[in-house]
Amino acid sequence: MPLIAQSVAKFSADLASGKPAPGGGAAAALTCSLGAGLYVMALQIAARRQWTAADKREIRRVRSGCEKERKAFLKLVDHDARAYLALVRAWKVRSEISPQKLQQCRRGALQVPLEICRRSAQALRQEPVVRRFAGKMLASDVTAGSALLAGGFAAATATAAANLEALGNTRQAAVLHRELEQLTKDLSCRQEF
Repeated sequence: MPLIAQSVAKFSADLASGKPAPGGGAAAALTCSLGAGLYVMALQIAARRQWTAADKREIRRVRSGCEKERKAFLKLVDHDARAYLALVRAWKVRSEISPQKLQQCRRGALQVPLEICRRSAQALRQEPVVRRFAGKMLASDVTAGSALLAGGFAAATATAAANLEALGNTRQAAVLHRELEQLTKDLSCRQEF
C-alpha cells in the first residue's frame, strides 16, 4: 500500500518503527504537502470574495500552482521511501555490486530530497500573493502553511546534505551543494512569519 494511502496514525507509526523508511525525506514531503494544502485552502476561500477579473485570474493561477505542488509532494512521500530503501539494499550487498550501481542508488536517494527542496522553495515564493488574497481571517492558516513548507524544506535540506556527503567530493556534489545553499539563502531572506 502506498504510504500516502495510509492513515496519519499508521504513517506516524511507520516513522517510529525503527525501519529505515519512511524517514526524514518522506516526512518532509508530507509536511510540505500539508503546507501547500493550507495555501490552496486559503485561496479557495478567498476566491469566493469579490475581486477584479485580474485578481481572479491571479488567484486561479497561484491556487493551481500550489495544488500542483501539493500533489507532487504527496508522490514524493513514496518516491523518497523507495529510493532510500533501494540505497539500503545496495549498501547491504555493496561487495556484490559495482561501485557505479551503488553510486546510482546514492544519486537516487539524493534526487527526492532535492526535489522537495526545490518545490518547497517554489511554493514559499507564492506566500506574499497567498497572504494578500487571504486577508486577516486566513492569515494564521497562511502562516501555518509557510511554517510547514519551511520545516519541510529544512528537513529535506538535512536529508539532501547527508546524501550529498555520501556522493563524495564530486563535481556533481559541489554543484548540488551550491544549489542547496542558494535556495536556503533565498528563503532565509524571505521568511516573514
